Amino acid sequence: AAQLEAEERAAAAAAAAASIMTGVPQLKLPSASDGMGDFMDMGLMASMVTSRSTSRVSNNGDGVESIEAQRRATEPHLLNIHEDPMLSRALCYFLPAGRSTVMGSKGPQGGEDVLLRGPSIRPAHCTIHHENGELTAVAAPGCRVLVNGRELATTGGQPSPPERLRHNDRLFIGTNYCFVVVHPGEAASGPPSGGEWPEGDWDFVNREMAVAQGLGSDLTVS
Repeated sequence: AAQLEAEERAAAAAAAAASIMTGVPQLKLPSASDGMGDFMDMGLMASMVTSRSTSRVSNNGDGVESIEAQRRATEPHLLNIHEDPMLSRALCYFLPAGRSTVMGSKGPQGGEDVLLRGPSIRPAHCTIHHENGELTAVAAPGCRVLVNGRELATTGGQPSPPERLRHNDRLFIGTNYCFVVVHPGEAASGPPSGGEWPEGDWDFVNREMAVAQGLGSDLTVS
């Protein structure tokens, strides 16, 4: 089990490292809406990123700006968080409006928009809905999903109740996949309680989980 968990973490690290080494920061994993199929395996990212260039458009004659950067400025998305700061925020997953983004391992029926690997990941492990400008997360029965350190409750073989996701929320899937929510529309309004957004790095996320479990108190949680 320890070896499988190490492989799970290595797959996420390899994908992020491939993005950095090829000079393509915050690479987007294609979704079904991109016409590139439903299934993307993070373990295949290293080979994909070397053959896929980032599309670009002119920027009023003052240079070029990537289409992806334009989308990141306006569309909700997830960015990966890794224990190695150099690998954090290297992968970008867009959350299209009016759609449900399914994250998990490959199931017999397929349909996952983002494939994750490892012993702690199940098919359709977590689904993120984007409706009317709001994001919600639902954990499949028996699946570990945490939002800001708190685990979504799945009881009686039922999915968890929808959990609202807001800008800068931390989403933890399984035991090793961690993401930060980016919602440009909400970010423009600033933190709901004033001050600054919490720094969503790997250390913060783990201390946040410890506080939620009553194992620490040295963290101001948003």
